[in-house]
Amino acid sequence: MASARLVSKGGRLQQPVCNTRNNLLSVNGSQRRYKADAVAERATPTNHVPPSNQNQRMRAKMVEREFFESVLGASATKRDAKTFLSRFTAKPSKEKPASAATEERGFHAKINLGNLYTPTKAIANSPVFTQQPSEDFPNRTDGLLHTSIVKISDLRNIDDETLNGIATTLVQLGRLGVRLVIVLEGSPDGIREDTQDLLQQARRVVDVLHQTSEHGARLVDHSFAFLNGSETGNGAISGYGNLEFQLKDLLLSPLTEGIITVIPPLAQTCGSRVEKVEANYIIAALTKYFADQNSVKEPTQGIKTILDRIVFLDPIGGMPNPKTDGNAHVFVNLAQDYSEIREDLETTSTGAMTPDTSHQHLENLECIQKCLAILPSTASALIATPLEVAKSSSKSSSISTTGVFTRPKRNALIHNILTDKPLVSASLPLARLYDAAQLDAGQRSSSTFFKNGMPLTIVPDPRVAIWSDPGVDKNTLELDNDPRVDWPKLVHLIEDSFGRPLNAEHYLKRIQNRVAGIIIAGDYEGGAILTWEQPTGRPGRPTVPYLDKFAVLRRCQGSGGVADILFNAMVNRCFPEGVVWRSRQTNPVNKWYFERATATWKIPESNWTMFWTGNEVDFGAKGMVPEDVKERWLDYVAVCSHIAPSWADQKPPD
Repeated sequence: MASARLVSKGGRLQQPVCNTRNNLLSVNGSQRRYKADAVAERATPTNHVPPSNQNQRMRAKMVEREFFESVLGASATKRDAKTFLSRFTAKPSKEKPASAATEERGFHAKINLGNLYTPTKAIANSPVFTQQPSEDFPNRTDGLLHTSIVKISDLRNIDDETLNGIATTLVQLGRLGVRLVIVLEGSPDGIREDTQDLLQQARRVVDVLHQTSEHGARLVDHSFAFLNGSETGNGAISGYGNLEFQLKDLLLSPLTEGIITVIPPLAQTCGSRVEKVEANYIIAALTKYFADQNSVKEPTQGIKTILDRIVFLDPIGGMPNPKTDGNAHVFVNLAQDYSEIREDLETTSTGAMTPDTSHQHLENLECIQKCLAILPSTASALIATPLEVAKSSSKSSSISTTGVFTRPKRNALIHNILTDKPLVSASLPLARLYDAAQLDAGQRSSSTFFKNGMPLTIVPDPRVAIWSDPGVDKNTLELDNDPRVDWPKLVHLIEDSFGRPLNAEHYLKRIQNRVAGIIIAGDYEGGAILTWEQPTGRPGRPTVPYLDKFAVLRRCQGSGGVADILFNAMVNRCFPEGVVWRSRQTNPVNKWYFERATATWKIPESNWTMFWTGNEVDFGAKGMVPEDVKERWLDYVAVCSHIAPSWADQKPPD
């Protein structure tokens, strides 16, 4: 035992550090600059140009380089990038590609994504929950016009520099194949704005986009009207009146050409007057239109569109999380979290929020929840501040006074488009969560990522009674004989996740009278089985809360937030005092576990690494280790060293 090496984090125990960065660029500044130059060089024709055009060519090359630096810095993993390309790239021709390297990079139909995969090792090692090697995704297109709605709030108070930064980011999204519809929201209540004021603000956005975008932008006004002469009523989306999107050609034609459309918050009333309307009404009407377009066999103009993202750029930022000292929720699974967040906001006691700010958060939350409810499950939403999006798009100085290059700030919006995930994983411990987001000292996280999500089922419900060991022969939860558990689906989930057959009879016998509970995400897209284990060879010692199985369907691994949802439920609701588990040392998911565990330990003379959470086993920074902590740690080791595997094949246990 003396030769064993103990590892931990937070200055407590020495834990092996996962030497992968979330950033796609793990090279130093000079190498990054060289790679970006190389990508831009490939994207720009190298034919001789007259001297009079040299400045224009150099300027175009600089813009191209900055774009690729932004994309390469968006921290997309290889799996994320391939998934994105499989949806947005052109269909491969039947002709043999010029080279395997070209095929691997996956050139976009209108933009060379170049070295998106350049630092292959760094990308492959970026921690995501994957129990099996990532599959290669084919280059294909789904034939849809992928669209995002972007709402910009309080435009009057956004200065020109910030607006230029926002425009740069939005144009970058367009170059990645995303079609954009911008909806403007008027100033907060109390500031009088007439029709001309709102149109002037809209033209201001159009002008900035014209200066930034190759395809430009178009103002689309007078295209919404209230039906039946009423400004309220039972609309297509409950709570948003009878507002209808009428002049559809004014939207679809520009989208097909890559032109960004800008819509002011105006609509026609029963008397054919044009008046200010809440931007969320327009967003609800557009969402219903896109949802209908995606469901009909013969869409308007033969163009089938799909609404992938709803983005709110709001100065108040994302949903405040009262548990994180003013930081925003990183990820919201609406099916699980909506009611709780709404209750927090209605108390108006979250941080220093004013009632007006709380009301604005509630309106944003309700609009996103109702819109995502009628969209495909793949749709998502993001709330970020205009300043956050603008600053992250600009090229800041990457060298300090010491001459050391630093990695660029990641762009939350581009990252979201590429990965369909928040900037950081929501299941990271709070101490590491905002460090992973690359926040400066004193800066708060202000972006929130939303999914309509999936329901979470916990048996037994910890809200009714806290999980505790009832004692030997008193734990009667039987997974194969409980109406709340679909045992065949659970077996399929385990076998699909681990890629091997389960010896169900042996497994049920092993966990008999030991099951603490089970967590199921969605329709068995993910699940966790937790048990109470008696430390082998240590009679009289208390049982250990143990994570026996943690499984996610292979199609859901690395995306969708299923693993985050399960892990958060386990450590926050079921076993808040701590839980222990083990994993074979060669398991690719260990990088993901390392980031979330309080501490880890490689069990001597075995292929197991032991992980645990909570403060029950805390060896302290210095000094003698308390005897009770040593004893509890030995309980953990005894459990993880002697659990019998229950696989039907002859492979080494997981």
